[in-house]
Amino acid sequence: MAVFACIASELRSGDIFIDGAQTYSDYRKELLQWDLCEPLLSDFCCDSGIPNNAKDFVKVMRERLVKLSKQIDHRYPDIAELIIDNHGIPILKRRAAKKRAPQATWLAEEIKKCMPERNLMDILCNSHHYTEWAQQFGPITGFDAKIDNPIERYILTNFAYGTRMGPTQTSKHQNIKTCEI
Repeated sequence: MAVFACIASELRSGDIFIDGAQTYSDYRKELLQWDLCEPLLSDFCCDSGIPNNAKDFVKVMRERLVKLSKQIDHRYPDIAELIIDNHGIPILKRRAAKKRAPQATWLAEEIKKCMPERNLMDILCNSHHYTEWAQQFGPITGFDAKIDNPIERYILTNFAYGTRMGPTQTSKHQNIKTCEI
């Protein structure tokens, strides 16, 4: 789990990529050439409601920006999340959570009634029981591990890093029942 969490983080930041993957490839390579786009420009602009030439486009965008700015200026006193400090720097605070509708609260409670509570360690142990994934963490040489109860320790290590508790925090909470494999 720790490996997959790290890979996902690296993919999101762009530090690594999957060669040939559509989601993480260079989007510029996927764009149409300008000579293919130009005949479609008038129809696109008409459908989008924007002008087809640069001068009118800039004028329309500037008007929209001014209109939106005025709306926000008028709403500023009522926006609790927006504060302007003594130096004139705007600060946007996190929004407060919306109150749930009574129907949503009822539905969440009904779903919880139908779903049994699960222990993450039990899930890890059960998934290993059916797939034997923890054996992939053994020594590269293929020989038996030199630690006691290696499978349990591999599962516990995945729990520690997968939950981002780390080894120190996990060791403080080692009253977790061990896996029976």
